[in-house]
Amino acid sequence: MKHTDLILSQLALANNVTLLSRGIPQTMAAFGWKYFLDDVGCKMVLYFHRVSRGVSLNATCLLSGFQAITICSQTSWWRLRTRFSKCLGFCGFSFWILQLLLNAYIPMQVTGPKSSQNTTVNMNFIYCSSLTPNRFLILLHAVIFSSVDLLCLCLMVWASGSMVFVLHRHRQRVQHIHSHRLILRSSREA
Repeated sequence: MKHTDLILSQLALANNVTLLSRGIPQTMAAFGWKYFLDDVGCKMVLYFHRVSRGVSLNATCLLSGFQAITICSQTSWWRLRTRFSKCLGFCGFSFWILQLLLNAYIPMQVTGPKSSQNTTVNMNFIYCSSLTPNRFLILLHAVIFSSVDLLCLCLMVWASGSMVFVLHRHRQRVQHIHSHRLILRSSREA
């Protein structure tokens, strides 16, 4: 099994969980089914959606980094690649654990659509609702999730930029060889 296959299998699993946890309930709500999830169902659907969304972003970041390390031909990058390839399984497992822990607050915040509590509903997810959390908790969650997402996006931008740089440098080298062959062919025909 290739190293990228392990990352892609994690990514496919996360995307399938996202599709099942978000797509099916939204499709049922679009067809007019109301209150088809109870309190536990709402908590599970939104929890698994958030976890799989985070794992998907983490796995995409890991794949970008691995591709950048693979394309770079410097000796130091090859040493890093061999170390990196040994811990891919651990990285995939740790992404799931990290996202399960980061999103542990969701079951405490989400209620079913028929909540009997007299509280103000902050968000309505068509089939579920969320209680109004404390402003400090809103800010804390926003900072935590934004920082993790921003870190992943920065790493993906760095990996993409380094791959573009390496491929551009390679193109310049190959272009020089290609133009030299064209000169030799035209002189032979004359």
